[in-house]
Amino acid sequence: MRHKGASELLKKKGFKIDSTRLCITEKQLTEAVDSTPDIFTLKSLMSDKQVRIGGNDFIITSTSGATSVIDDQGRRRNATLSDYIGFLNSMILQRILKEKKCPGTTMF
Repeated sequence: MRHKGASELLKKKGFKIDSTRLCITEKQLTEAVDSTPDIFTLKSLMSDKQVRIGGNDFIITSTSGATSVIDDQGRRRNATLSDYIGFLNSMILQRILKEKKCPGTTMF
């Protein structure tokens, strides 16, 4: 846990912090999930966009995408739309290989 405020809050709530790692028990995870509201709104930090989660809402969205990447020279840089499209293409290829039962294919 590198965020001091989050680390202090979690410690006050009884979570164990080991250096930069948060150690969470199954009971703590279950209690945290059970305490979430049935409906909540996610708001973007970069715009006025928001999405309501829960209820009868239906949402299609990406569940992943890097904010930065390591290039072929080992340098970290901000991710681009092209990086994300490449990531999606690799996931599509992986799915095709799995459907064709190619050895060594792992689905995430």
